[in-house]
Amino acid sequence: MVVPTRLRSSTCPRWRAKRSWRTNWASTFFYVAHFTPSFARLAPQEFVDQYLVGLKAVVVVAGFDYTYGPHDVANMALLPQYAAGRFEVVTVPEQTLAGAKISSTRIRTALTAGDVDLAATLLGYDYQTSGTVVHGEARGRELGFPTLNIETPVHEWLPGVGVYVNRVYVQGRWYDGMASVGYNVTFGAGRALTVEINLFDFDAQVYGETVKVAWCHRLRGEVKFVDADGLIKQLQQDEVHSRAFLADHPW
Repeated sequence: MVVPTRLRSSTCPRWRAKRSWRTNWASTFFYVAHFTPSFARLAPQEFVDQYLVGLKAVVVVAGFDYTYGPHDVANMALLPQYAAGRFEVVTVPEQTLAGAKISSTRIRTALTAGDVDLAATLLGYDYQTSGTVVHGEARGRELGFPTLNIETPVHEWLPGVGVYVNRVYVQGRWYDGMASVGYNVTFGAGRALTVEINLFDFDAQVYGETVKVAWCHRLRGEVKFVDADGLIKQLQQDEVHSRAFLADHPW
């Protein structure tokens, strides 16, 4: 984590995920600016001198709309002026899809709506979250579809309520499965939101383990069934559709 006078790597769950992506890009160090009041008061030239030059940057890459202060005096067009030849500036042009800008806001909107397919298209990969396997009500096992109950860090953005096709990384490998994000409305009102994942061809006890969850496709919304038998029939169909989707979309 970066504070105004000191640099250190971040331990925040959200940034741990981003740091892991940068590992795939062969990055050696990953720093996060801790947005304190003193950091916010930095003038553009001070930011460049203390952070970009201070980190001994050779090339600085950022999006076309990146700012490091008020837009009119701290934009990418002016960054070469502040750099004064001490590092190269590369501006990434606007990226669009279907005539609209690709942005974090657009991705979050898609996730909230449960449109993980669009989110994957915007990101270039299946959206992922992490979490810890915790004890649940064991209702899935009673229905013939045992689940991993996942406690997701509050800083991570879950897809909207619904049933999804997933891949889950646990015990050193990826497993296919399907997940429910919802309130278990078939079994009563006023229940808490849960993330429950049925893994195919998996039968291990992994309570307390940290997993990664890839959200590959949305099957349907949450439905309140008249009884458990109706839910079981639907889950059987969900599994067929999930297996078919994953077979057609291998990694």
